[in-house]
This record gives sequence, structure tokens and C-alpha cells, in this order.
Amino acid sequence: MNNRMKNGNPAPVLDDVVLGAVESLSQQLQQMFWVGKNQEKAAEEMRTSASSTRSDMERYALGVSKIIEGLSHLSESCIAMGDIAMASKEIESETREGVLNAVTGMERLEKTLDALSTLSEEHARMTDELLHSTADVGIFLERIDRIAKQTRLLALNASIEAARAGEAGRGFNVVAQEVGKLAQSTQETAASISKAIETMGDRIRHVVDGLKETESALSAGREETQDALARARQAGEGVMRFSGSFSELIKVLEEERTSITEAVAETQSLQEGTKAVLSDVGTLGKSLEAEVSMAKEFSASIKMVAEDLFTLQQSVSSQRPSDELWIGLTPFTDPQKIRDKFGPLLAEVARRMGRKSRLFVSPDYESLGKMLATGIVDLGWFSPLAYVDAAEKYPLRPLAIPCVKGRPSYQGLVIANKQSGVGALEQLKGKRFAFVDPKSGSGYLYPRLLLQEKGFDPDHFFGEILFLGSHDKVIQAVFEGNVDGGATYTDAWDDAAKTMDLRRLEILARTEDIPKDALAVPASVDAAFAAALAETFLGMKSEGGESGAVMKKVSIDAFVKADDAQYNVLRRAKAMNR
Repeated sequence: MNNRMKNGNPAPVLDDVVLGAVESLSQQLQQMFWVGKNQEKAAEEMRTSASSTRSDMERYALGVSKIIEGLSHLSESCIAMGDIAMASKEIESETREGVLNAVTGMERLEKTLDALSTLSEEHARMTDELLHSTADVGIFLERIDRIAKQTRLLALNASIEAARAGEAGRGFNVVAQEVGKLAQSTQETAASISKAIETMGDRIRHVVDGLKETESALSAGREETQDALARARQAGEGVMRFSGSFSELIKVLEEERTSITEAVAETQSLQEGTKAVLSDVGTLGKSLEAEVSMAKEFSASIKMVAEDLFTLQQSVSSQRPSDELWIGLTPFTDPQKIRDKFGPLLAEVARRMGRKSRLFVSPDYESLGKMLATGIVDLGWFSPLAYVDAAEKYPLRPLAIPCVKGRPSYQGLVIANKQSGVGALEQLKGKRFAFVDPKSGSGYLYPRLLLQEKGFDPDHFFGEILFLGSHDKVIQAVFEGNVDGGATYTDAWDDAAKTMDLRRLEILARTEDIPKDALAVPASVDAAFAAALAETFLGMKSEGGESGAVMKKVSIDAFVKADDAQYNVLRRAKAMNR
């Protein structure tokens, strides 16, 4: 509230047109400031991305050069292998022809051995028959020998009878003697023939034995030849198969050499394209550096204008009508979106107090406290941490806290997947853990405070730490088992429960209640005004009534009374983070 006095006299009251212009100018400049900051941030990100892309492309170009070098060596190797393959093909052809000739020779040898074996068997049979014939001759000689013996005996008897006959038997005696001599000669000749036949039989038996040995040797040779022929045929078949495979190998080598040659050409073309892209990225990087520089100049200029605007707002605020309620909000998103979203709600609050509202989004989180302390605005809608920061510099009185989903606060959560075997907070030591972002209160700062207050060093407690960028991604990573545990908060948990079966997850620990936004006024403000303003907010409900629609638009159920002590948990978290 302003006393609207100047030099002891009431300050002149500005009309609605001027005040509206100041409000609109403030809004447009703040929008420009917001856009400028985001443009600067985007340009810096693009410049960084272009620089990173250039570095990546340089490494890529180096890799392409190495690939070309490797492909060239490979191509040379393929050419050498092709020459070796052609020479090997000639050797393979000669070897195949030699094996086939060997097989043919072995087959001829097998036929020859078969013929010799048959001839040997025939000779053995004929010789055996001859041996049997000599045995028959021996029998005949034995008969002749017996006849000769009987003849000699008869001649002897005839000689005896002739001697008895005297002179008359002398002639017969001579005949008998000659017959005896003939029988003797016949017996001797038969004995000689028998001996010769026996000698010939012995020799024939030796011949038969030799023929049998020859036949056995020929049979063994034939079997060995058949085995050798089978192996030679098998070797020949192997050579033929090898020949086919070798031909395929040569074909593949030729195709591979052609492919490598084409790949070298394509890679060289790619290298030229990479150089062109590098040049373009370099030009883009320089342009983006200029863009970043201009964006910074633009932001700096807007900031200077914002400082002048602050002076103008301070001057104008002292000359505004007493029936206006000026409200400031921290720039947690696009200023125009803040105005569109919260404007109807705050206009309804002002209407209930019989006032007209005007909205101002502060240039940054720190400025709202100063705007409140200097009287530019009557009420500040602070994000929790912005309230704590402002309250350290300016005496403030929190009036109300919005309730979202029925709660004026939330809790930071440390969660784990039940299947990971982690059932207690201390079991996360050395594990893989996911935070949201180093700048996140609920997804980083408060869970770290929780660990510290449980006696654990948050900087050295986990084995590996990941920052996933959002609460949804943290919950999803824990749900899928990609991390052992994660940090989130109750609102995100409730939202995830609408689409996921969270029964497989377990909440290992909760922070104490962390209050939501603070609606505050200067501590020096008129107590009656503060009480009326607080009562108005506390009377706003989302169910029925004129306030229902505007409350639902901002997803606020109601407002509850605020107490500065509720924000001590943030103060402890800040102290730890220092």
C-alpha cells in the first residue's frame, strides 16, 4: 500500500489510461526481456551445438581418412590375394589333373593285377594237375617194378629148370638169362624214372607253392591297390570339391575387390562432402557467435530499459488510485502465459476486495522482493525458493499457500525398483542413481538434504549418478530397472500412477513437507489490509461459486494460511548446497 503523499501533500492521481499504459509497457518489456533471454540462451546453445558438431565432424573426417587409408590397404591386399589366387588356381588345376591321372593309373593297375591274379590261379591249377599226373606215373612205375621183379623171379626159376633139363634146356637157359637181364634193366630204368619223377614232383610242388605265394601276394596287392584306389578317388573328389570352393573363393575375392574399390570411391566422395560440411558448420558457427553477441547486447539493452521501467513503475505506483491492487509474480514461464493463466484468478480476488487488479511479472526471480519492498506491487506471488531468497533481504509476511491436488505442499521421494533388491535407503550405497537436474529442488536439492539428514554424504554415497532432465524420465528409468533408484516428488508420482503400475516400485524415504508458492506482502503493510487480503484468498474455492472456474484454470483447489516457518526446509537445503 502506498501513502500517496508527496512533500506532505496528496500526490496527484494518474488516470487509468496512463496506468494501463504503464502496465502494458511493463508487460511488453518483460515479454521482450523473456524472449531476449531465451533467444540468447537458444543462440548460445546453437553456437555450442555448432562448435560441438564441428568437433564431431573433424573427428568424423579424420575417421573417414583412416577408413580410406584402410580401404586402400585392403584393396591392395585384395589385388595381391587375387594374383595369389590366380597362381593357386593354376596349381590347383595341375594338382587336380595329376590326381585324376593317378586315379586312372590306379584303375589300370587294378585291372592288370586282376588279370595277373586270374592267370596265376590258372597256372597254379594246371601245375597242380601236372603234380597229380606225376603221382600217376609213379604208380605206373611201381607196377613196372613189381612186374620186373616177378619177371626176374620167373627168369631165375626158368634158369633152374633149364639146368635140370641139361643139354636140352641150355637154349632156354640163355633166353631165361636174357629175360632176367631185361627185367633187371627194366627195374633199374623204372627206378631211375621213379627217382626223376620224384625230383620233378618236388620241383613242381615248389612251383605250386611259389604260385600260391604269388597268388596270395597278388591278392594282397590287389586289396591294397583297391584301398589306394578308393583313397585316390576320395582325394579326387576332395580335389573336385576344393576346386569348386576355390572357384567360389576367387569369385568372392573379385567381387570383394570391386566392392572395396567402389567403397574407396564413395568414401573419398564422402570425405569431400565432409570437408564442405565442415566449412559450412564453421561459417554457421561464426554467424551464431555474432548472433549470441547481438542477443547479449539485446538482453543488456532490455535490462537497462527494465531498470528505467522499474524507476517509472516506482514513480507511477505512488500516484495510482487507492482502489487498485498491484500484484507481481516471478517469471517461472512465458510472461504472457502467466498473465493469461493467473490474470482471471487475481482479477477475481481484487474484485472481491472492491479493487481493480494490475499484473506485473518481475524481470527475474530476485526482483520481485525489491518490487514488493519499494511499494511497486502490493502482493507478491513467489515460487518457494524465490520467497526464501527475498525474505533474507526484505521483511516479508506470507499470507497464503495454494493447494494443488488437495495439498499445500509436496514431498521429495527416493524410490527404488523392488526387483533390484534395494529395500532400504542405506542399500543404495554404491548403486546407480538418477536425479532430475542439478537445479531442481524436488529432483535434486531436497533429496540430497534428506540423505544428509539421514547421515549419508550425498556427494560420495552413490556409485554412479545420472541426470535425466525430468521427473517422468526418472520414474520411468527406475520402473524399467535402468537405474537402482531415483529422486522425484509426490505430484510426479501421482501423475505417473495414472499410466503406470507403480506396485513394482517402492518409496524408500520421504522428505518433510515442502510448501508450495508463497503469497506475501511486506511485513510493514497495514495489518487490516493484510488480513483482508489473506481472508479473500482463503475464501477462494474451486468447487462452485464464481471463483470455481478461475481456480480450476490454474489447477488450484484452495488456499491455506501460510507460516514463514514452513519454508525452513528450503533454508536448510540452501545452506547445505552452499
